[in-house]
Amino acid sequence: MCISSGAPPRCMVLPANGVEAQEWADDYVMAGFPGCISSGDATHIGMLKCFYKLKQHNKSFKLNMPSRTYNTHVTHRRRILHSTPGHPGRWNDQTL
Repeated sequence: MCISSGAPPRCMVLPANGVEAQEWADDYVMAGFPGCISSGDATHIGMLKCFYKLKQHNKSFKLNMPSRTYNTHVTHRRRILHSTPGHPGRWNDQTL
C-alpha cells in the first residue's frame, strides 16, 4: 500500500489525459453507471505486529487481528486513483 502526505505516490495513477479518462468512463457506462470513472470502498489490512496498548484501538470486526482501514478509489482496470491514510480497524465506511 502506498500512502504519502504530499505528492501522489507511484502506485496511484491518475488519467494521463482526457482520452484515458473517457476510456475508464466507458467501462462504467457498459456496467450501467454513466458518468463514473472509479469505484470506492473501504478495505481492512491486517497488522502482523501491533503494540499491545494499540491492539484494542486497531481491533477489527472483519479480521481476527488488529488492522488498519483504507478507503480507496479504483478503476475497473485495477488502477488505484486515491487512498486515504490508514485509520483504526474499528472504523468502517460510514465512520471514515
